[in-house]
Amino acid sequence: MLESYLKTAEGKSVLMDWLTTVDHKKIGVMYIFAAVFFFLLAGIEAILIRIQLIVPNNDFLSASTYNEMITMHGTTMMFFAALPILFGLMNFIVPLQIGARDVAFPFLNALGFWLFFFGGVLLNISWFFGALPDAGWTAYSSLALDSAGVGVDYYLLSVQISGFGTIISAINFLVTIVNMRVPGMMENDPWDGRTLEWAISSPPPEYNFVQVPLVKSLDAFFTQKYGGKDEGFVDAEPAGMIHMPNPSILPLFIAIGLFIAGLAIIYHQFVIAAIGILITLLSMLTRSVKDELSHRGKAKGCNTANRKDLRNCFCYSEFRI
Repeated sequence: MLESYLKTAEGKSVLMDWLTTVDHKKIGVMYIFAAVFFFLLAGIEAILIRIQLIVPNNDFLSASTYNEMITMHGTTMMFFAALPILFGLMNFIVPLQIGARDVAFPFLNALGFWLFFFGGVLLNISWFFGALPDAGWTAYSSLALDSAGVGVDYYLLSVQISGFGTIISAINFLVTIVNMRVPGMMENDPWDGRTLEWAISSPPPEYNFVQVPLVKSLDAFFTQKYGGKDEGFVDAEPAGMIHMPNPSILPLFIAIGLFIAGLAIIYHQFVIAAIGILITLLSMLTRSVKDELSHRGKAKGCNTANRKDLRNCFCYSEFRI
């Protein structure tokens, strides 16, 4: 029984399944869990701050430690808790809302998450080295330039690494929403068609939609399912094989390489930094020269020759290679 929890239906390790996934729904879940983890860390820092402020002239925290708590709390809450919660919800919901099987660039979606995550890990590793940043979460130069030690270096490099992931994710969402929404949805008037996340099973299958729909009315799926009409929800593509991207470990390796390089640069270990950058570059090169792996399959339990049966497959279909 334990083995059934440690392996997927395809016999793959559950851990490797999550580490290598490019599925927007799983990435959304990982964003949310990571955000909750960093939120808890920021909450501990907030408690320490409030204990210091509970009475006048309290000496629970020294002045320098108080500055560090303020900096870590603000930075963690803004960049590693609040923002990734939004990215997690958008990752999970947006492709379902617009009728897409995934985001425009699944590989970059996974890379964006791992860059964000290792940026947060790099910042919080400063706890173990006693080198927390203390220039405030905005790190204005007037304060950052006067900060002793390498705490500000932790801040700068962690925010830079996670910032790359944020930018990648933002561009990915923009391209997804503009280019991948189903025909008939929000062409000129956003009220012309409602979102489509309610038109699929829960939880949604890997490919989201058996066939990409074509929206022709405000409540297309309701009209088609309960109105006895065949005019609101029309297939935008013929029934057939479904193409989905394969998992990849390369986003994780790219992020780990930058994490190693960032940590090494802080302590002027340039040989180790070069190794980290080399890991990143080799992973990027592998991605560039190797053809994108993908798999094709069809929804199980669906009679693709019968349009009515195909629409009903939203309720119970699963992907099979």
